Amino acid sequence: PLQGIFAAVIYTSAVLPLANYRYIKSLQLKVKFKKLYQAYFPTLLRDLIYGITRHFMMIQLATPGVKLSLGGEAFRIFISIAVACMASAPGNELRAYRLQPKKTRLPPAEFFELQPFLRSAMLGALIPATAIASGHVLVVQAEVLGKFFLRGLEWMPRHVWIPPLFISLWLVLKLESTRQYYDPYTQSRMLRRMRADMPNSRPSSKQTASITTTDPATIVETISDSEGSGPSGQPPELDGGPEAASVPAAGEIARFVLPSFFLVLANSSMTTVDKAFLGRSSSLQLAAMGPAASVFDSASLVLTFLNTATLSLLGMSAGDPLQLRKIRSHAIFLATSSGLFLTLFLFALAGPLTRLMGATPAMLPLSMIYLQIRAIGAPIERGTSVATSFCLAAKDGATPLMVTLVGMVINVVADGLLSPK
Repeated sequence: PLQGIFAAVIYTSAVLPLANYRYIKSLQLKVKFKKLYQAYFPTLLRDLIYGITRHFMMIQLATPGVKLSLGGEAFRIFISIAVACMASAPGNELRAYRLQPKKTRLPPAEFFELQPFLRSAMLGALIPATAIASGHVLVVQAEVLGKFFLRGLEWMPRHVWIPPLFISLWLVLKLESTRQYYDPYTQSRMLRRMRADMPNSRPSSKQTASITTTDPATIVETISDSEGSGPSGQPPELDGGPEAASVPAAGEIARFVLPSFFLVLANSSMTTVDKAFLGRSSSLQLAAMGPAASVFDSASLVLTFLNTATLSLLGMSAGDPLQLRKIRSHAIFLATSSGLFLTLFLFALAGPLTRLMGATPAMLPLSMIYLQIRAIGAPIERGTSVATSFCLAAKDGATPLMVTLVGMVINVVADGLLSPK
Protein backbone atom coordinates (compact mmCIF):
# COMPACT_ATOMS: atom_id res chain seq x y z
CA PRO A 1 0.00 0.00 0.00
CA LEU A 2 2.78 2.45 0.91
CA GLN A 3 4.49 1.80 -2.41
CA GLY A 4 1.24 2.50 -4.28
CA ILE A 5 0.65 5.72 -2.34
CA PHE A 6 4.21 6.85 -3.04
CA ALA A 7 3.79 6.08 -6.77
CA ALA A 8 0.51 8.03 -6.88
CA VAL A 9 2.16 11.06 -5.24
CA ILE A 10 4.99 11.03 -7.79
CA TYR A 11 2.60 10.59 -10.73
CA THR A 12 0.25 13.38 -9.62
CA SER A 13 3.11 15.76 -8.85
CA ALA A 14 4.59 15.22 -12.32
CA VAL A 15 1.43 15.21 -14.45
CA LEU A 16 -0.78 17.77 -12.67
CA PRO A 17 1.20 20.88 -13.77
CA LEU A 18 0.83 19.83 -17.42
CA ALA A 19 -2.93 19.27 -17.08
CA ASN A 20 -3.45 22.59 -15.25
CA TYR A 21 -1.31 24.46 -17.77
CA ARG A 22 -3.48 23.21 -20.64
CA TYR A 23 -6.63 24.08 -18.69
CA ILE A 24 -5.45 27.62 -17.90
CA LYS A 25 -4.35 28.24 -21.49
CA SER A 26 -7.72 26.99 -22.78
CA LEU A 27 -9.38 29.71 -20.68
CA GLN A 28 -6.88 32.27 -22.04
CA LEU A 29 -5.77 33.19 -18.52
CA LYS A 30 -2.32 34.21 -17.34
CA VAL A 31 -0.26 31.25 -16.15
CA LYS A 32 1.15 31.54 -12.64
CA PHE A 33 3.27 28.96 -10.86
CA LYS A 34 0.91 28.48 -7.93
CA LYS A 35 -1.94 27.71 -10.33
CA LEU A 36 -0.02 24.79 -11.81
CA TYR A 37 -0.64 22.82 -8.60
CA GLN A 38 -4.18 24.05 -8.08
CA ALA A 39 -6.56 21.32 -6.82
CA TYR A 40 -3.58 19.10 -5.95
CA PHE A 41 -5.19 17.13 -3.12
CA PRO A 42 -8.48 16.37 -4.93
CA THR A 43 -6.42 15.15 -7.88
CA LEU A 44 -4.22 13.04 -5.63
CA LEU A 45 -7.32 11.57 -3.97
CA ARG A 46 -8.77 10.71 -7.37
CA ASP A 47 -5.56 8.98 -8.51
CA LEU A 48 -5.27 7.01 -5.25
CA ILE A 49 -8.86 5.76 -5.51
CA TYR A 50 -8.36 4.84 -9.16
CA GLY A 51 -5.13 2.92 -8.52
CA ILE A 52 -6.42 1.01 -5.52
CA THR A 53 -9.73 0.13 -7.17
CA ARG A 54 -8.10 -1.02 -10.41
CA HIS A 55 -5.60 -3.22 -8.57
CA PHE A 56 -8.38 -4.72 -6.44
CA MET A 57 -10.60 -5.46 -9.46
CA MET A 58 -7.76 -7.04 -11.45
CA ILE A 59 -7.12 -9.45 -8.53
CA GLN A 60 -10.81 -10.24 -8.02
CA LEU A 61 -11.41 -11.01 -11.72
CA ALA A 62 -8.36 -13.26 -12.01
CA THR A 63 -8.76 -17.02 -11.60
CA PRO A 64 -5.75 -18.72 -9.95
CA GLY A 65 -4.16 -21.32 -12.20
CA VAL A 66 -6.30 -20.40 -15.23
CA LYS A 67 -4.88 -18.44 -18.13
CA LEU A 68 -7.45 -16.27 -19.80
CA SER A 69 -7.79 -15.99 -23.56
CA LEU A 70 -6.96 -12.77 -25.37
CA GLY A 71 -10.61 -11.68 -25.35
CA GLY A 72 -11.04 -12.70 -21.72
CA GLU A 73 -8.00 -10.70 -20.63
CA ALA A 74 -9.22 -7.68 -22.58
CA PHE A 75 -12.66 -7.97 -20.92
CA ARG A 76 -10.99 -8.20 -17.50
CA ILE A 77 -9.02 -5.04 -18.20
CA PHE A 78 -12.13 -3.27 -19.49
CA ILE A 79 -14.19 -4.05 -16.37
CA SER A 80 -11.36 -3.15 -13.98
CA ILE A 81 -10.69 0.22 -15.56
CA ALA A 82 -14.38 1.08 -15.93
CA VAL A 83 -15.07 0.34 -12.24
CA ALA A 84 -11.93 2.23 -11.17
CA CYS A 85 -12.95 5.29 -13.20
CA MET A 86 -16.46 5.23 -11.73
CA ALA A 87 -15.07 4.93 -8.21
CA SER A 88 -12.67 7.86 -8.70
CA ALA A 89 -15.26 10.05 -10.46
CA PRO A 90 -16.23 11.97 -7.25
CA GLY A 91 -12.58 12.99 -6.87
CA ASN A 92 -12.58 14.23 -10.45
CA GLU A 93 -15.75 16.24 -9.79
CA LEU A 94 -14.19 17.76 -6.66
CA ARG A 95 -11.11 18.66 -8.70
CA ALA A 96 -13.27 20.46 -11.27
CA TYR A 97 -14.98 22.39 -8.47
CA ARG A 98 -11.63 23.52 -7.04
CA LEU A 99 -10.40 24.64 -10.48
CA GLN A 100 -13.12 27.28 -10.77
CA PRO A 101 -11.95 30.90 -10.50
CA LYS A 102 -12.67 32.20 -7.02
CA LYS A 103 -14.54 35.26 -8.24
CA THR A 104 -17.01 33.28 -10.32
CA ARG A 105 -17.08 30.00 -8.35
CA LEU A 106 -20.51 28.41 -8.13
CA PRO A 107 -21.82 27.29 -4.74
CA PRO A 108 -21.68 23.49 -4.13
CA ALA A 109 -25.47 23.14 -4.40
CA GLU A 110 -25.41 24.52 -7.95
CA PHE A 111 -22.18 22.92 -9.09
CA PHE A 112 -22.78 19.33 -7.98
CA GLU A 113 -25.75 17.92 -9.90
CA LEU A 114 -26.50 14.22 -10.03
CA GLN A 115 -27.55 13.80 -13.66
CA PRO A 116 -24.60 15.66 -15.28
CA PHE A 117 -22.25 13.90 -12.85
CA LEU A 118 -23.50 10.43 -13.79
CA ARG A 119 -23.35 11.19 -17.52
CA SER A 120 -19.80 12.55 -17.22
CA ALA A 121 -18.67 9.65 -15.03
CA MET A 122 -20.04 6.99 -17.37
CA LEU A 123 -18.45 8.56 -20.45
CA GLY A 124 -15.21 9.11 -18.54
CA ALA A 125 -15.17 5.42 -17.62
CA LEU A 126 -16.20 4.04 -21.00
CA ILE A 127 -13.61 5.90 -23.10
CA PRO A 128 -10.38 4.90 -21.26
CA ALA A 129 -11.65 1.38 -20.57
CA THR A 130 -12.37 0.78 -24.25
CA ALA A 131 -9.10 2.37 -25.35
CA ILE A 132 -6.86 0.41 -22.98
CA ALA A 133 -8.64 -2.92 -23.55
CA SER A 134 -8.44 -2.44 -27.33
CA GLY A 135 -4.80 -1.45 -26.99
CA HIS A 136 -4.09 -4.70 -25.15
CA VAL A 137 -5.57 -6.70 -28.02
CA LEU A 138 -3.68 -4.70 -30.64
CA VAL A 139 -0.37 -4.99 -28.82
CA VAL A 140 -0.65 -8.76 -28.68
CA GLN A 141 -1.48 -8.88 -32.38
CA ALA A 142 1.39 -6.52 -33.11
CA GLU A 143 3.77 -8.89 -31.34
CA VAL A 144 2.61 -11.71 -33.63
CA LEU A 145 3.05 -9.51 -36.70
CA GLY A 146 6.46 -8.46 -35.41
CA LYS A 147 7.58 -12.10 -35.32
CA PHE A 148 6.50 -12.56 -38.93
CA PHE A 149 8.35 -9.37 -39.82
CA LEU A 150 11.55 -10.62 -38.18
CA ARG A 151 11.25 -13.88 -40.09
CA GLY A 152 10.87 -11.85 -43.24
CA LEU A 153 14.03 -9.94 -42.40
CA GLU A 154 15.86 -13.25 -41.99
CA TRP A 155 14.61 -14.33 -45.41
CA MET A 156 15.33 -11.02 -47.14
CA PRO A 157 19.19 -11.04 -47.14
CA ARG A 158 19.21 -14.30 -49.11
CA HIS A 159 16.73 -12.90 -51.64
CA VAL A 160 17.50 -9.19 -51.41
CA TRP A 161 17.34 -8.77 -55.18
CA ILE A 162 13.69 -9.86 -55.52
CA PRO A 163 11.81 -6.82 -54.03
CA PRO A 164 13.88 -4.21 -55.95
CA LEU A 165 13.34 -6.19 -59.15
CA PHE A 166 9.56 -6.14 -58.83
CA ILE A 167 9.56 -2.48 -57.76
CA SER A 168 11.74 -1.54 -60.73
CA LEU A 169 9.52 -3.43 -63.16
CA TRP A 170 6.39 -1.81 -61.75
CA LEU A 171 7.93 1.67 -61.93
CA VAL A 172 9.07 1.17 -65.52
CA LEU A 173 5.63 -0.01 -66.61
CA LYS A 174 3.90 2.76 -64.69
CA LEU A 175 6.13 5.50 -66.05
CA GLU A 176 5.89 4.19 -69.61
CA SER A 177 2.09 4.03 -69.48
CA THR A 178 1.79 7.60 -68.21
CA ARG A 179 4.76 9.20 -69.96
CA GLN A 180 2.79 10.91 -72.70
CA TYR A 181 0.51 12.61 -70.16
CA TYR A 182 2.96 13.57 -67.44
CA ASP A 183 6.21 14.26 -69.27
CA PRO A 184 6.44 18.08 -69.57
CA TYR A 185 8.01 17.99 -73.03
CA THR A 186 5.49 15.51 -74.43
CA GLN A 187 2.71 17.48 -72.79
CA SER A 188 3.68 20.65 -74.64
CA ARG A 189 3.37 18.78 -77.95
CA MET A 190 -0.07 17.55 -76.91
CA LEU A 191 -1.16 21.11 -76.15
CA ARG A 192 0.03 22.29 -79.58
CA ARG A 193 -1.90 19.42 -81.14
CA MET A 194 -5.06 20.49 -79.33
CA ARG A 195 -4.72 24.04 -80.62
CA ALA A 196 -4.05 22.78 -84.16
CA ASP A 197 -7.21 20.64 -84.07
CA MET A 198 -9.41 23.73 -83.54
CA PRO A 199 -9.19 25.57 -86.90
CA ASN A 200 -12.51 27.30 -87.61
CA SER A 201 -14.41 28.52 -84.56
CA ARG A 202 -13.98 30.03 -81.15
CA PRO A 203 -13.18 27.39 -78.51
CA SER A 204 -15.69 26.64 -75.83
CA SER A 205 -14.98 27.37 -72.18
CA LYS A 206 -14.25 23.70 -71.60
CA GLN A 207 -11.71 23.62 -74.42
CA THR A 208 -10.13 26.90 -73.34
CA ALA A 209 -9.66 25.54 -69.81
CA SER A 210 -8.09 22.36 -71.15
CA ILE A 211 -5.38 24.31 -73.00
CA THR A 212 -3.95 25.60 -69.74
CA THR A 213 -4.64 22.57 -67.58
CA THR A 214 -2.21 19.81 -66.69
CA ASP A 215 -4.85 17.25 -65.86
CA PRO A 216 -4.32 14.27 -68.21
CA ALA A 217 -8.00 13.28 -68.26
CA THR A 218 -9.00 16.75 -69.48
CA ILE A 219 -6.24 16.75 -72.10
CA VAL A 220 -7.30 13.39 -73.54
CA GLU A 221 -10.99 14.34 -73.52
CA THR A 222 -10.32 17.60 -75.33
CA ILE A 223 -8.10 15.94 -77.94
CA SER A 224 -10.85 13.48 -78.78
CA ASP A 225 -13.79 15.91 -78.66
CA SER A 226 -12.34 19.22 -79.82
CA GLU A 227 -14.30 21.08 -82.56
CA GLY A 228 -13.41 24.75 -81.95
CA SER A 229 -10.45 26.77 -83.16
CA GLY A 230 -8.56 30.00 -83.08
CA PRO A 231 -9.06 32.76 -85.62
CA SER A 232 -6.29 31.76 -88.00
CA GLY A 233 -6.56 28.01 -87.81
CA GLN A 234 -2.97 27.78 -86.49
CA PRO A 235 -1.70 27.36 -82.93
CA PRO A 236 -0.06 30.45 -81.41
CA GLU A 237 3.36 28.78 -81.56
CA LEU A 238 3.07 28.42 -85.38
CA ASP A 239 1.71 31.97 -85.80
CA GLY A 240 4.76 33.40 -84.05
CA GLY A 241 2.62 34.89 -81.27
CA PRO A 242 3.73 35.73 -77.73
CA GLU A 243 3.43 32.07 -76.65
CA ALA A 244 5.84 30.85 -79.34
CA ALA A 245 8.24 28.25 -77.96
CA SER A 246 11.78 29.58 -77.60
CA VAL A 247 14.69 27.32 -78.51
CA PRO A 248 17.61 27.68 -76.07
CA ALA A 249 20.93 28.74 -77.52
CA ALA A 250 24.05 26.59 -77.32
CA GLY A 251 25.53 28.80 -74.60
CA GLU A 252 22.45 28.42 -72.41
CA ILE A 253 22.55 24.66 -72.83
CA ALA A 254 26.24 24.57 -71.92
CA ARG A 255 25.71 26.72 -68.80
CA PHE A 256 23.15 24.18 -67.59
CA VAL A 257 24.71 20.91 -68.77
CA LEU A 258 28.33 21.45 -67.68
CA PRO A 259 27.56 22.13 -63.97
CA SER A 260 25.16 19.17 -63.97
CA PHE A 261 27.88 16.93 -65.47
CA PHE A 262 30.46 17.98 -62.88
CA LEU A 263 27.81 17.57 -60.16
CA VAL A 264 27.42 13.87 -61.02
CA LEU A 265 31.21 13.51 -61.24
CA ALA A 266 31.72 15.16 -57.85
CA ASN A 267 29.08 12.98 -56.16
CA SER A 268 30.62 9.78 -57.48
CA SER A 269 34.11 10.81 -56.32
CA MET A 270 33.17 11.01 -52.63
CA THR A 271 33.66 7.28 -52.07
CA THR A 272 36.86 7.34 -54.13
CA VAL A 273 38.34 9.93 -51.77
CA ASP A 274 37.43 7.76 -48.76
CA LYS A 275 39.11 4.76 -50.36
CA ALA A 276 42.26 6.75 -51.09
CA PHE A 277 42.67 7.76 -47.46
CA LEU A 278 41.78 4.33 -46.02
CA GLY A 279 44.20 2.64 -48.42
CA ARG A 280 47.08 4.51 -46.80
CA SER A 281 46.21 3.07 -43.40
CA SER A 282 45.35 -0.58 -43.99
CA SER A 283 44.70 -2.84 -46.95
CA LEU A 284 42.17 -4.78 -44.85
CA GLN A 285 40.15 -1.61 -44.19
CA LEU A 286 40.29 -0.72 -47.88
CA ALA A 287 39.00 -4.19 -48.80
CA ALA A 288 36.28 -4.00 -46.13
CA MET A 289 35.05 -0.73 -47.55
CA GLY A 290 34.11 -2.31 -50.89
CA PRO A 291 31.14 -4.45 -49.73
CA ALA A 292 29.87 -1.65 -47.47
CA ALA A 293 29.99 0.93 -50.25
CA SER A 294 28.24 -1.46 -52.64
CA VAL A 295 25.42 -2.07 -50.15
CA PHE A 296 24.88 1.63 -49.44
CA ASP A 297 25.03 2.71 -53.08
CA SER A 298 22.62 -0.05 -54.14
CA ALA A 299 20.15 0.73 -51.36
CA SER A 300 20.34 4.46 -52.06
CA LEU A 301 19.84 3.87 -55.78
CA VAL A 302 16.42 2.34 -55.09
CA LEU A 303 15.21 5.72 -53.80
CA THR A 304 16.36 7.79 -56.78
CA PHE A 305 12.87 7.53 -58.29
CA LEU A 306 11.96 10.37 -55.89
CA ASN A 307 14.38 12.66 -57.77
CA THR A 308 12.87 11.78 -61.15
CA ALA A 309 9.28 12.17 -59.93
CA THR A 310 10.06 15.49 -58.22
CA LEU A 311 11.75 16.91 -61.31
CA SER A 312 8.82 15.89 -63.53
CA LEU A 313 6.18 17.29 -61.18
CA LEU A 314 8.04 20.59 -60.81
CA GLY A 315 8.24 20.89 -64.58
CA MET A 316 4.51 20.27 -64.91
CA SER A 317 3.69 22.89 -62.25
CA ALA A 318 5.88 25.68 -63.60
CA GLY A 319 4.19 29.04 -63.12
CA ASP A 320 2.09 27.95 -60.13
CA PRO A 321 3.99 29.07 -56.97
CA LEU A 322 1.51 27.47 -54.56
CA GLN A 323 1.72 24.08 -56.28
CA LEU A 324 5.52 24.32 -56.48
CA ARG A 325 5.78 24.93 -52.73
CA LYS A 326 3.47 21.99 -52.08
CA ILE A 327 5.51 19.65 -54.29
CA ARG A 328 8.81 20.72 -52.68
CA SER A 329 7.41 20.28 -49.17
CA HIS A 330 6.08 16.79 -49.93
CA ALA A 331 9.28 15.78 -51.73
CA ILE A 332 11.54 16.81 -48.83
CA PHE A 333 9.31 14.98 -46.35
CA LEU A 334 9.24 11.78 -48.41
CA ALA A 335 12.99 11.94 -49.08
CA THR A 336 14.02 12.42 -45.44
CA SER A 337 11.49 9.86 -44.21
CA SER A 338 12.69 7.26 -46.69
CA GLY A 339 16.27 8.14 -45.74
CA LEU A 340 15.46 7.53 -42.07
CA PHE A 341 13.88 4.18 -42.95
CA LEU A 342 17.00 3.35 -44.97
CA THR A 343 19.16 4.17 -41.94
CA LEU A 344 17.19 1.80 -39.71
CA PHE A 345 17.21 -0.89 -42.41
CA LEU A 346 20.98 -0.74 -42.91
CA PHE A 347 21.70 -0.65 -39.18
CA ALA A 348 19.56 -3.73 -38.57
CA LEU A 349 20.90 -5.76 -41.50
CA ALA A 350 24.48 -4.48 -41.80
CA GLY A 351 25.99 -7.91 -41.17
CA PRO A 352 23.90 -10.01 -43.57
CA LEU A 353 24.03 -7.41 -46.34
CA THR A 354 27.81 -6.98 -46.27
CA ARG A 355 28.26 -10.76 -46.19
CA LEU A 356 25.99 -10.96 -49.20
CA MET A 357 28.28 -8.53 -51.02
CA GLY A 358 31.35 -10.66 -50.32
CA ALA A 359 32.71 -9.54 -46.95
CA THR A 360 34.95 -12.22 -45.40
CA PRO A 361 34.96 -12.91 -41.63
CA ALA A 362 38.05 -10.73 -41.25
CA MET A 363 36.43 -7.87 -43.21
CA LEU A 364 32.96 -8.18 -41.68
CA PRO A 365 33.39 -6.04 -38.49
CA LEU A 366 35.02 -3.21 -40.43
CA SER A 367 32.46 -3.39 -43.25
CA MET A 368 29.58 -3.22 -40.76
CA ILE A 369 31.07 -0.18 -39.00
CA TYR A 370 31.63 1.68 -42.26
CA LEU A 371 28.13 0.86 -43.54
CA GLN A 372 26.50 2.02 -40.30
CA ILE A 373 28.47 5.28 -40.35
CA ARG A 374 27.37 5.91 -43.94
CA ALA A 375 23.78 5.00 -43.01
CA ILE A 376 23.63 7.78 -40.40
CA GLY A 377 23.82 10.34 -43.18
CA ALA A 378 21.17 8.70 -45.37
CA PRO A 379 18.35 11.17 -44.47
CA ILE A 380 20.60 14.15 -45.27
CA GLU A 381 21.89 12.49 -48.45
CA ARG A 382 18.35 11.79 -49.69
CA GLY A 383 17.17 15.28 -48.75
CA THR A 384 20.01 17.03 -50.58
CA SER A 385 19.53 14.75 -53.58
CA VAL A 386 15.87 15.77 -53.90
CA ALA A 387 16.79 19.41 -53.25
CA THR A 388 19.14 19.15 -56.23
CA SER A 389 16.08 18.35 -58.34
CA PHE A 390 14.56 21.65 -57.16
CA CYS A 391 17.51 23.54 -58.60
CA LEU A 392 17.62 21.52 -61.82
CA ALA A 393 13.90 22.16 -62.36
CA ALA A 394 14.71 25.89 -62.15
CA LYS A 395 17.57 25.39 -64.69
CA ASP A 396 20.13 26.05 -61.97
CA GLY A 397 23.01 23.59 -62.10
CA ALA A 398 25.56 25.85 -60.41
CA THR A 399 24.04 25.93 -56.91
CA PRO A 400 23.99 22.14 -56.28
CA LEU A 401 27.50 21.93 -57.78
CA MET A 402 28.80 24.51 -55.28
CA VAL A 403 27.11 22.66 -52.42
CA THR A 404 28.68 19.37 -53.54
CA LEU A 405 32.13 20.97 -53.88
CA VAL A 406 31.86 22.32 -50.33
CA GLY A 407 30.91 18.83 -49.18
CA MET A 408 33.92 17.40 -51.01
CA VAL A 409 36.27 19.82 -49.28
CA ILE A 410 34.79 18.92 -45.88
CA ASN A 411 35.08 15.23 -46.76
CA VAL A 412 38.78 15.56 -47.69
CA VAL A 413 39.61 17.51 -44.53
CA ALA A 414 37.69 15.06 -42.30
CA ASP A 415 39.34 12.05 -43.97
CA GLY A 416 42.76 13.61 -43.42
CA LEU A 417 42.03 14.17 -39.72
CA LEU A 418 40.25 10.88 -38.97
CA SER A 419 42.30 8.57 -41.21
CA PRO A 420 45.94 9.48 -40.60
CA LYS A 421 48.63 7.57 -42.49
